[in-house]
Amino acid sequence: MTLTYLVISKYLDDKRIKKYFEEKKWKKLASRKTNPTFFYLDSMKIYDRNFWKYNSEIKNLLGEQKNHLTNKANLNLVLGGNYMMLNYNCQLGEDLNRYKFIFLKEKKWILKPIKGRQGIGIKIVSQFKELKNYFEEEIKEVDFKKIKETDKWVIQEYIDDPLLFNNKKFHLRVYFLIVGENIYYFNRYIIASAAKKYEKNNYQDKDIHDSHYNEKSIRNKIFPEDFTIDKSPLEEEKIIENINKQVYDIFKILKSNINLPIKTYPGDKNCYEIFAADIMVTKDFNLKVLEFNHHIGEPETMDKRYPLFENQMDIVLHNFGLLEKKDFRAQNYFIEIK
Repeated sequence: MTLTYLVISKYLDDKRIKKYFEEKKWKKLASRKTNPTFFYLDSMKIYDRNFWKYNSEIKNLLGEQKNHLTNKANLNLVLGGNYMMLNYNCQLGEDLNRYKFIFLKEKKWILKPIKGRQGIGIKIVSQFKELKNYFEEEIKEVDFKKIKETDKWVIQEYIDDPLLFNNKKFHLRVYFLIVGENIYYFNRYIIASAAKKYEKNNYQDKDIHDSHYNEKSIRNKIFPEDFTIDKSPLEEEKIIENINKQVYDIFKILKSNINLPIKTYPGDKNCYEIFAADIMVTKDFNLKVLEFNHHIGEPETMDKRYPLFENQMDIVLHNFGLLEKKDFRAQNYFIEIK
Protein backbone atom coordinates (compact mmCIF):
# COMPACT_ATOMS: atom_id res chain seq x y z
CA MET A 1 0.00 0.00 0.00
CA THR A 2 1.28 3.45 -0.92
CA LEU A 3 1.30 5.84 2.03
CA THR A 4 0.37 9.39 1.06
CA TYR A 5 0.47 12.74 2.82
CA LEU A 6 -1.05 16.18 2.39
CA VAL A 7 0.41 19.05 4.41
CA ILE A 8 -1.14 22.52 4.15
CA SER A 9 1.12 25.00 5.92
CA LYS A 10 1.78 28.71 5.76
CA TYR A 11 5.14 28.62 7.48
CA LEU A 12 6.63 25.16 6.80
CA ASP A 13 8.91 25.03 3.78
CA ASP A 14 7.77 22.59 1.07
CA LYS A 15 11.29 21.16 0.77
CA ARG A 16 11.35 20.44 4.48
CA ILE A 17 7.99 18.62 4.34
CA LYS A 18 9.05 16.63 1.28
CA LYS A 19 12.35 15.61 2.88
CA TYR A 20 10.64 14.33 6.04
CA PHE A 21 8.09 12.14 4.28
CA GLU A 22 10.14 10.95 1.32
CA GLU A 23 12.83 9.66 3.68
CA LYS A 24 10.10 7.31 4.88
CA LYS A 25 9.01 6.41 1.32
CA TRP A 26 5.73 8.33 1.55
CA LYS A 27 4.26 10.07 -1.50
CA LYS A 28 2.56 13.43 -1.68
CA LEU A 29 -1.14 13.19 -2.49
CA ALA A 30 -1.39 13.51 -6.25
CA SER A 31 -5.14 13.84 -6.77
CA ARG A 32 -7.76 15.90 -4.96
CA LYS A 33 -10.26 13.16 -5.71
CA THR A 34 -8.62 10.79 -3.23
CA ASN A 35 -7.90 10.99 0.48
CA PRO A 36 -4.39 10.99 1.98
CA THR A 37 -3.15 8.55 4.59
CA PHE A 38 -1.98 11.51 6.63
CA PHE A 39 -3.40 15.04 6.57
CA TYR A 40 -1.95 18.08 8.36
CA LEU A 41 -3.23 21.64 8.66
CA ASP A 42 -1.07 24.09 10.57
CA SER A 43 -2.52 26.63 12.97
CA MET A 44 -2.66 29.27 10.24
CA LYS A 45 -4.93 27.10 8.09
CA ILE A 46 -6.78 25.00 10.64
CA TYR A 47 -10.07 26.89 10.31
CA ASP A 48 -10.13 26.96 6.51
CA ARG A 49 -13.11 24.71 5.86
CA ASN A 50 -12.07 24.26 2.23
CA PHE A 51 -9.68 21.60 3.48
CA TRP A 52 -12.05 19.84 5.84
CA LYS A 53 -13.50 17.74 3.03
CA TYR A 54 -10.51 15.40 3.18
CA ASN A 55 -10.91 12.26 5.25
CA SER A 56 -7.82 10.37 6.24
CA GLU A 57 -6.24 7.62 8.27
CA ILE A 58 -4.66 10.28 10.50
CA LYS A 59 -5.64 13.95 10.72
CA ASN A 60 -4.44 16.70 13.06
CA LEU A 61 -7.96 17.84 13.86
CA LEU A 62 -9.52 16.51 17.01
CA GLY A 63 -13.28 16.41 17.25
CA GLU A 64 -15.41 19.02 18.97
CA GLN A 65 -14.39 17.74 22.42
CA LYS A 66 -11.21 19.79 22.12
CA ASN A 67 -13.28 22.90 22.79
CA HIS A 68 -13.90 21.56 26.30
CA LEU A 69 -10.14 21.56 26.85
CA THR A 70 -9.34 24.97 25.37
CA ASN A 71 -12.37 26.90 26.63
CA LYS A 72 -11.07 29.27 29.33
CA ALA A 73 -14.31 28.81 31.25
CA ASN A 74 -13.48 25.12 31.74
CA LEU A 75 -10.01 25.54 33.18
CA ASN A 76 -11.16 24.54 36.66
CA LEU A 77 -12.77 21.38 35.22
CA VAL A 78 -9.76 20.13 33.26
CA LEU A 79 -7.15 21.25 35.77
CA GLY A 80 -8.14 22.59 39.19
CA GLY A 81 -5.93 22.06 42.21
CA ASN A 82 -2.80 24.02 42.98
CA TYR A 83 -1.96 25.00 39.42
CA MET A 84 -4.58 27.62 38.71
CA MET A 85 -5.68 30.98 40.07
CA LEU A 86 -9.14 31.84 41.34
CA ASN A 87 -11.39 31.91 38.32
CA TYR A 88 -14.98 33.10 37.70
CA ASN A 89 -17.08 32.90 34.56
CA CYS A 90 -19.04 35.98 33.57
CA GLN A 91 -21.79 36.63 31.01
CA LEU A 92 -22.27 40.17 29.77
CA GLY A 93 -25.68 41.49 30.78
CA GLU A 94 -25.86 39.55 34.04
CA ASP A 95 -26.02 41.26 37.43
CA LEU A 96 -22.41 42.28 38.09
CA ASN A 97 -23.07 42.87 41.78
CA ARG A 98 -22.49 39.17 42.34
CA TYR A 99 -18.75 39.87 41.88
CA LYS A 100 -18.46 42.61 44.51
CA PHE A 101 -17.21 40.14 47.11
CA ILE A 102 -14.01 39.33 45.18
CA PHE A 103 -12.78 42.87 45.79
CA LEU A 104 -13.02 42.67 49.58
CA LYS A 105 -9.36 41.65 49.70
CA GLU A 106 -6.58 43.52 47.98
CA LYS A 107 -6.46 41.45 44.83
CA LYS A 108 -6.23 42.42 41.21
CA TRP A 109 -8.24 40.63 38.53
CA ILE A 110 -7.70 40.16 34.82
CA LEU A 111 -10.71 40.14 32.50
CA LYS A 112 -10.42 37.92 29.42
CA PRO A 113 -12.90 37.03 26.67
CA ILE A 114 -13.32 33.26 26.69
CA LYS A 115 -12.72 33.01 22.94
CA GLY A 116 -10.00 35.68 23.01
CA ARG A 117 -6.45 35.60 21.68
CA GLN A 118 -3.40 37.84 21.32
CA GLY A 119 -4.35 39.84 24.39
CA ILE A 120 -7.38 41.42 22.68
CA GLY A 121 -9.87 42.86 25.16
CA ILE A 122 -7.80 42.06 28.24
CA LYS A 123 -8.23 44.42 31.18
CA ILE A 124 -6.75 44.47 34.70
CA VAL A 125 -8.96 45.82 37.49
CA SER A 126 -8.56 46.25 41.24
CA GLN A 127 -11.94 47.73 42.17
CA PHE A 128 -15.51 46.66 41.49
CA LYS A 129 -16.34 50.02 39.89
CA GLU A 130 -13.56 49.41 37.33
CA LEU A 131 -15.01 46.01 36.43
CA LYS A 132 -18.50 47.45 36.15
CA ASN A 133 -17.38 50.40 34.01
CA TYR A 134 -15.41 48.14 31.68
CA PHE A 135 -18.21 45.67 31.06
CA GLU A 136 -20.90 48.33 30.74
CA GLU A 137 -19.07 51.15 28.92
CA GLU A 138 -15.44 50.72 27.89
CA ILE A 139 -16.02 47.39 26.15
CA LYS A 140 -18.04 49.17 23.46
CA GLU A 141 -14.83 50.74 22.17
CA VAL A 142 -12.78 47.52 22.01
CA ASP A 143 -11.78 46.28 18.56
CA PHE A 144 -12.24 42.52 18.84
CA LYS A 145 -11.12 41.98 15.24
CA LYS A 146 -12.09 38.42 14.21
CA ILE A 147 -13.23 37.33 17.66
CA LYS A 148 -16.95 36.69 17.22
CA GLU A 149 -18.08 35.55 20.66
CA THR A 150 -17.47 38.50 22.98
CA ASP A 151 -20.23 38.09 25.57
CA LYS A 152 -18.58 35.37 27.67
CA TRP A 153 -15.67 36.28 29.92
CA VAL A 154 -13.34 34.92 32.57
CA ILE A 155 -12.49 36.95 35.65
CA GLN A 156 -9.16 35.50 36.72
CA GLU A 157 -6.99 36.29 39.73
CA TYR A 158 -4.01 38.33 38.58
CA ILE A 159 -0.54 37.07 39.53
CA ASP A 160 1.05 40.03 41.25
CA ASP A 161 4.25 38.27 42.34
CA PRO A 162 5.68 36.88 39.09
CA LEU A 163 9.16 35.52 38.65
CA LEU A 164 11.03 37.85 36.30
CA PHE A 165 13.29 37.04 33.37
CA ASN A 166 15.65 39.86 32.41
CA ASN A 167 13.53 42.06 34.70
CA LYS A 168 10.42 41.33 32.65
CA LYS A 169 7.26 39.40 33.37
CA PHE A 170 7.13 36.19 31.34
CA HIS A 171 5.30 32.92 30.87
CA LEU A 172 6.35 29.55 29.53
CA ARG A 173 4.70 28.18 26.41
CA VAL A 174 4.69 24.40 26.59
CA TYR A 175 3.67 22.48 23.47
CA PHE A 176 1.82 19.23 23.99
CA LEU A 177 0.27 16.53 21.82
CA ILE A 178 -2.89 14.56 22.32
CA VAL A 179 -2.58 11.37 20.30
CA GLY A 180 -5.19 8.68 20.78
CA GLU A 181 -5.19 7.85 24.50
CA ASN A 182 -1.83 9.49 25.12
CA ILE A 183 -0.52 12.93 26.05
CA TYR A 184 3.05 14.02 25.36
CA TYR A 185 4.71 17.36 25.99
CA PHE A 186 7.81 18.92 24.44
CA ASN A 187 10.49 19.33 27.12
CA ARG A 188 11.79 22.63 25.74
CA TYR A 189 9.54 25.60 26.52
CA ILE A 190 9.43 28.98 24.82
CA ILE A 191 9.98 31.95 27.13
CA ALA A 192 7.42 34.63 26.20
CA SER A 193 7.97 37.97 27.90
CA ALA A 194 6.34 41.35 28.26
CA ALA A 195 7.79 44.21 26.23
CA LYS A 196 8.80 46.45 29.14
CA LYS A 197 10.46 45.94 32.50
CA TYR A 198 8.09 44.91 35.27
CA GLU A 199 6.57 47.49 37.61
CA LYS A 200 3.91 46.92 40.25
CA ASN A 201 1.82 49.79 38.94
CA ASN A 202 0.46 51.24 35.73
CA TYR A 203 -1.67 48.17 35.15
CA GLN A 204 -3.19 49.65 32.03
CA ASP A 205 0.16 49.49 30.22
CA LYS A 206 -0.06 46.10 28.52
CA ASP A 207 3.59 46.29 27.52
CA ILE A 208 4.46 45.86 31.22
CA HIS A 209 1.91 43.29 32.33
CA ASP A 210 0.93 41.29 29.25
CA SER A 211 3.41 38.58 28.26
CA HIS A 212 3.17 37.35 24.69
CA TYR A 213 5.38 35.73 22.11
CA ASN A 214 5.45 38.48 19.51
CA GLU A 215 7.73 41.12 18.05
CA LYS A 216 7.89 42.94 21.41
CA SER A 217 8.86 39.85 23.40
CA ILE A 218 12.35 38.73 24.31
CA ARG A 219 13.10 36.55 21.30
CA ASN A 220 14.76 33.20 20.76
CA LYS A 221 14.92 32.18 24.40
CA ILE A 222 14.12 28.64 25.46
CA PHE A 223 13.75 27.03 28.89
CA PRO A 224 15.91 25.58 30.38
CA GLU A 225 18.96 26.46 28.25
CA ASP A 226 18.44 30.21 28.31
CA PHE A 227 16.84 30.46 31.73
CA THR A 228 19.02 32.31 34.22
CA ILE A 229 18.20 33.83 37.59
CA ASP A 230 20.24 35.36 40.38
CA LYS A 231 21.01 32.07 42.11
CA SER A 232 23.99 29.76 42.47
CA PRO A 233 24.36 27.08 39.74
CA LEU A 234 23.25 24.39 42.21
CA GLU A 235 20.17 26.37 43.30
CA GLU A 236 19.31 27.14 39.69
CA GLU A 237 19.55 23.46 38.79
CA LYS A 238 17.16 22.54 41.61
CA ILE A 239 14.70 25.28 40.57
CA ILE A 240 14.70 24.04 36.98
CA GLU A 241 14.16 20.47 38.18
CA ASN A 242 11.25 21.61 40.35
CA ILE A 243 9.64 23.53 37.47
CA ASN A 244 9.94 20.48 35.22
CA LYS A 245 8.34 18.26 37.87
CA GLN A 246 5.41 20.67 38.15
CA VAL A 247 4.96 20.71 34.37
CA TYR A 248 4.74 16.93 34.36
CA ASP A 249 2.22 17.05 37.21
CA ILE A 250 0.07 19.58 35.33
CA PHE A 251 -0.27 17.27 32.34
CA LYS A 252 -0.85 14.24 34.55
CA ILE A 253 -3.80 16.07 36.15
CA LEU A 254 -5.03 17.12 32.71
CA LYS A 255 -4.91 13.55 31.43
CA SER A 256 -6.93 12.34 34.41
CA ASN A 257 -9.63 14.99 33.88
CA ILE A 258 -10.39 14.58 30.17
CA ASN A 259 -11.85 11.64 28.31
CA LEU A 260 -9.36 9.98 25.97
CA PRO A 261 -9.30 9.16 23.17
CA ILE A 262 -10.99 12.31 21.94
CA LYS A 263 -13.42 11.53 19.15
CA THR A 264 -12.56 12.24 15.54
CA TYR A 265 -14.67 14.17 13.10
CA PRO A 266 -17.00 11.95 11.02
CA GLY A 267 -15.13 10.16 8.24
CA ASP A 268 -11.69 10.21 9.87
CA LYS A 269 -10.16 7.14 11.48
CA ASN A 270 -7.53 8.57 13.84
CA CYS A 271 -6.68 12.06 14.97
CA TYR A 272 -4.24 14.06 16.99
CA GLU A 273 -3.59 17.72 17.65
CA ILE A 274 -0.83 19.89 19.04
CA PHE A 275 -1.74 22.42 21.72
CA ALA A 276 0.08 24.94 23.87
CA ALA A 277 -0.13 25.49 27.61
CA ASP A 278 0.68 29.02 28.79
CA ILE A 279 2.13 28.78 32.29
CA MET A 280 3.22 31.51 34.70
CA VAL A 281 5.95 31.10 37.31
CA THR A 282 5.62 32.95 40.61
CA LYS A 283 8.57 34.39 42.50
CA ASP A 284 8.32 31.34 44.79
CA PHE A 285 8.74 29.10 41.71
CA ASN A 286 5.19 27.79 41.74
CA LEU A 287 3.44 27.24 38.40
CA LYS A 288 0.03 28.62 37.46
CA VAL A 289 -1.71 27.69 34.20
CA LEU A 290 -3.15 30.66 32.34
CA GLU A 291 -4.83 28.64 29.61
CA PHE A 292 -4.66 25.74 27.19
CA ASN A 293 -5.08 26.68 23.54
CA HIS A 294 -4.75 25.42 19.99
CA HIS A 295 -3.74 28.78 18.52
CA ILE A 296 -0.08 27.85 18.84
CA GLY A 297 1.24 30.47 16.43
CA GLU A 298 4.42 29.97 14.46
CA PRO A 299 6.98 28.43 16.82
CA GLU A 300 10.00 29.56 14.79
CA THR A 301 12.17 29.86 17.90
CA MET A 302 11.54 26.23 18.75
CA ASP A 303 11.84 25.05 15.18
CA LYS A 304 15.25 26.57 14.60
CA ARG A 305 16.79 24.75 17.55
CA TYR A 306 14.48 21.78 18.11
CA PRO A 307 12.45 20.94 15.00
CA LEU A 308 8.96 20.74 16.45
CA PHE A 309 7.28 19.57 13.25
CA GLU A 310 9.57 16.60 12.67
CA ASN A 311 9.48 15.55 16.32
CA GLN A 312 5.70 15.69 16.57
CA MET A 313 5.40 13.73 13.32
CA ASP A 314 7.64 11.02 14.76
CA ILE A 315 5.41 10.76 17.83
CA VAL A 316 2.22 10.57 15.78
CA LEU A 317 3.40 8.08 13.16
CA HIS A 318 4.96 5.87 15.84
CA ASN A 319 1.73 5.89 17.86
CA PHE A 320 -0.31 4.72 14.90
CA GLY A 321 2.19 2.04 13.86
CA LEU A 322 3.54 3.85 10.80
CA LEU A 323 7.08 4.49 12.02
CA GLU A 324 9.48 1.76 13.00
CA LYS A 325 11.19 2.03 16.37
CA LYS A 326 14.66 2.29 14.79
CA ASP A 327 13.57 5.53 13.08
CA PHE A 328 11.93 6.97 16.19
CA ARG A 329 13.98 9.90 17.53
CA ALA A 330 11.41 12.13 19.23
CA GLN A 331 11.67 10.42 22.62
CA ASN A 332 14.62 12.74 23.26
CA TYR A 333 12.29 15.74 23.43
CA PHE A 334 8.71 14.56 23.96
CA ILE A 335 7.80 13.21 27.40
CA GLU A 336 4.88 10.79 27.67
CA ILE A 337 2.48 11.17 30.57
CA LYS A 338 2.20 7.77 32.24
